[in-house]
Amino acid sequence: MSECQILVVEDDPDLSEVLVELAEGMGYRVLHAANGSEGLAILDQNRPSLVLVDLLMPVMGGIEFLHTVRRRPEWQTIPCVVMTGANDPMLGLKEDVVVLYKPFDIDALADVLRQHCSPSAT
Repeated sequence: MSECQILVVEDDPDLSEVLVELAEGMGYRVLHAANGSEGLAILDQNRPSLVLVDLLMPVMGGIEFLHTVRRRPEWQTIPCVVMTGANDPMLGLKEDVVVLYKPFDIDALADVLRQHCSPSAT
């Protein structure tokens, strides 16, 4: 079985820890970046099955990260899910992404992970 790898791009260390623990507990391998710039560096070396990206981060935010990913042909097919506390109900349509609004339900997050990849055999 192929292994599902998730890239979490989130600057909040507490939320990052929860996301990593949840995903790893479901059987996924997880990579972490604290901002969009670090996320792009990880994408240069890895091909995750899914990217969870925060919208507001230092150095490079989620929108700039998404636009950069979409400009690179080798990354265009990687699904990205935006996590945000911003109250913009049109965000998903404007950026053509799935949006999890913070605080999000853990079950909703788990459903998104399951939709995009199957956990590896443990």
